[in-house]
Amino acid sequence: MAANNDTLIYCSEASPESFNPQIASSGPSFVASSQVLYNRLMNFDPVKNTPVPSLAESWTI
Repeated sequence: MAANNDTLIYCSEASPESFNPQIASSGPSFVASSQVLYNRLMNFDPVKNTPVPSLAESWTI
């Protein structure tokens, strides 16, 4: 069954309270609002667990 153009289908380990990252306080809400819907400045390599570029192409610490 195909989803309508105005339908968001999201699978999570729990029900997010909100998709607004400004008010997200629980883990599932934070993941659903900031990690899935929006690009992040950086991500982590899933194997090495080291930072990799996303929106930020480089950075200095």
